[in-house]
Amino acid sequence: MSRIEYKNSGIFWQPFIPKSWHVTRLKYILKKLSREKGADDELLVCSNSGDIKKRGDSRLGLVANSNDIYQGVRSGDLLIHGMDTWHGAIAVSKFDGMCTPVVHVCDSSQNKEYVAAYLRNMASQQIFKLISNGVRQNTSDFRSWDKFSRIPIPLPPLVEQEKIVSYLKSKTSKIDEAILAKGEQIKLLQELKEAEIANVITRGLNPDIKMKDSEISWIGQIPEHWKVKRIASLFTGKVDVNSEFVYKHAFKFYYGTLVPKEELGEIEDYKSVYIKYSIIKQNDILINGLNLNYDFVSQRVAIAPTDGIITSTYIVSSSSQKYECFILYLFILNSATLL
Repeated sequence: MSRIEYKNSGIFWQPFIPKSWHVTRLKYILKKLSREKGADDELLVCSNSGDIKKRGDSRLGLVANSNDIYQGVRSGDLLIHGMDTWHGAIAVSKFDGMCTPVVHVCDSSQNKEYVAAYLRNMASQQIFKLISNGVRQNTSDFRSWDKFSRIPIPLPPLVEQEKIVSYLKSKTSKIDEAILAKGEQIKLLQELKEAEIANVITRGLNPDIKMKDSEISWIGQIPEHWKVKRIASLFTGKVDVNSEFVYKHAFKFYYGTLVPKEELGEIEDYKSVYIKYSIIKQNDILINGLNLNYDFVSQRVAIAPTDGIITSTYIVSSSSQKYECFILYLFILNSATLL
C-alpha cells in the first residue's frame, strides 16, 4: 500500500487532509430544496440519533397545529436539522414525507451519505458548538442557511467517497450487531444486580432470620428486629442556594451517579444560571421527584461524591450518618419502579 501524502487544509478542526482531497464550502456542493408536500405525506423526524424516522403515533419531535408549515421530503434527500445540528440530527431520508421548515432539505452533487457522515462527525466532536452559539445553553443554531452553507468541508474524490461510505456501512453494521449482543448481556447483569440489591436492602444478609410484615406494600416482609421509620425522621431536606457564586462548576446525573457538567467557554458565562443552583455537600442524597418512577436511563437518585452545585429541580437531603445515606440511596433506587 502506497504511503498517503498530506497537506494543510486550513480548517482548525481537521488541519491535515490527504493530498488528493480538496476543501470547499457546503454552499458549493449542497442545494437547498423547497419541495411541495403531498396530500398524503407522512410526518418525518430528523432525529438526534442520525436517522430519519416516521413519526407515526410516537412522541418523537414537536408537532405543529397545522400541516401548512411543513415542507416536502423525498427519499434520497439530505436532511439537516437547523437547531439540532450540534446533536447529530443529520441524515439521508429513506422515505417520502414532510418535515418541519427548521430542517434544511438538500440535494448534492456529492455522495450525500458521505456528507451526512462527515457532518455527524463534526457534531460528535462538538465542532458545531464551537463555531456557533445556540438559543439554548451549550448548543448551536444553524437555522440560517447562509450561515450553515459557509461551513468548510474536506472532500475526497467522488469514487473515494463512495468507497468510504461502503466501508462504514459494513463496519458499523458489524459493530451494531456486537453492541446488540453485549446489550442483552448487560441487561441480564443489571437485572441480577438489581435483584441482589433488592434482596439484601429489604431482607438483610441472613436468609434464615425470622421475618415480620413490614406493612409496606412494595416490600412485604422484613427481618423481625428491623424497624420501619419515615424518611423524614432520619433525613433533613436542604435548600441552600449558590447565590454568592461560591461554587463555579456544576454536577449532572449519569446512571445513578453525579458527574461534572460539560462547560464550554468562560465560567463567568454561567454565573446567571449557577447562582440559582442548589449547593450540595459530600454524601448528600439527591432525588428527582418528578422522574423517579420512569427515568431508568439516568437513574435519578444519587449520592454527592463531593461538595458542589446542581440544578434546583432536585431534592437534596442529608444525614449525619454516612451509611444511612447509602442505604437510603439503595432503598429509593430499588423502590422507584413501585412508587
